Amino acid sequence: MAKRLRSDNEQFLKQTLDLSEAYSIGYTYKCMGAALWGLAELAILTNYENGPHTFHSDNCLFIGIIQKLVQEGGDADTNAAVCGYYNLPHEWIADMPYSSWLEAWVQKLLVMMRLK
Repeated sequence: MAKRLRSDNEQFLKQTLDLSEAYSIGYTYKCMGAALWGLAELAILTNYENGPHTFHSDNCLFIGIIQKLVQEGGDADTNAAVCGYYNLPHEWIADMPYSSWLEAWVQKLLVMMRLK
């Protein structure tokens, strides 16, 4: 069953989403599809192939999912970002230019939206 789910999810990523399609880069539904693909991939990997996992930022499953998504091209940074900023490895965030500035703006936005 796991192989079938992985195959279906892989086909969805490559053929249905087609993230590298030039005329739809930045299209909201593509980005949302990338996020849903990432969640499905994580669910498949954690539930069927490797057994239940506690999901941490250093989890190699998440890193592999992000790398696979980015390799599909298109609006790669946005597609990867919707899969979960807080799950990115700390060294990836530390290497981002202006990461502290970006984090400050995100926190301000969350406060304004009364989400924090």
